[in-house]
Amino acid sequence: MFQINADFRLMHPNVKVTNFSADVILQVYEKYSAKANNNTKSFDDEEPDWDKMTTAHITLLKLLPPTAKGRKKSERDGVVSAIDRLILFHKTGTPLDNAPIKTAQPCLLAVGPNKAAISSYFIAVEKKVLPIDATDSSAAFDTLFKCHFVFNTNFDTNLSMYYNFLQEFYYKMESNVRFTARMREVRAWLTQI
Repeated sequence: MFQINADFRLMHPNVKVTNFSADVILQVYEKYSAKANNNTKSFDDEEPDWDKMTTAHITLLKLLPPTAKGRKKSERDGVVSAIDRLILFHKTGTPLDNAPIKTAQPCLLAVGPNKAAISSYFIAVEKKVLPIDATDSSAAFDTLFKCHFVFNTNFDTNLSMYYNFLQEFYYKMESNVRFTARMREVRAWLTQI
């Protein structure tokens, strides 16, 4: 949907996206998660199938996991479930109606023969599947972020730290959200490398 990007530019003409470096995010994850967990598990061990950019977005989500914020345990999801609210893989040839969409908020639906060979992307929102003109995962994630503003939808509560971080750190857009200690920590890590 070229229209999402065009509408976003009209709504926010001064927004310039800072380079989202997959390499930097993956380096930060390896460096700081190994220290915290006393192991040497790399991002390749955990997300072996996705392309590098998708792996970086999933890794950023892992660095900024969902928090309780006073909600009941049943209302918050773990990181694995949050990933499914960010991006879902759907095998080519399977009807899109069968996609296991878990949120009414916008999420990416990546279609291909396997996760490493995605042929098309869609935005799933309110159980509807909309085609987008993204030819790679970088453009798909960019369109996903922008569609929240174009459709005037809130971020999924389980992804709010991730999206608020993208909004302020990469898109340089003002928000009314104060960075949490974890968000400030991740920002410091990303600016040090």
